[in-house]
Amino acid sequence: MSTHTKPISASHSNSTTSTPKQRHLAHLATRLAELSIQTDRLASLCKIHARQSTDQRELAIYYGSMLMATTRVFNLDDTNESESEEEGSSPN
Repeated sequence: MSTHTKPISASHSNSTTSTPKQRHLAHLATRLAELSIQTDRLASLCKIHARQSTDQRELAIYYGSMLMATTRVFNLDDTNESESEEEGSSPN
């Protein structure tokens, strides 16, 4: 009557060898969860950056328009001053 049973020490050694593996898998699961959170955060930051770049483009257009308008006003002032000086200095 020979029955094939595992010795107690063999089953005990299997449980101890699976413990580091289980710890490793648990650590990997934790790291994957952290990676998932960081990936979601990165995606959110990318969306924010895309919106901000659009807004910055609109601001650049606005400021460029303001600069061109200001330059035009100053050039008109300079032109008007030079014309008035020429009219005042010409003997007619």
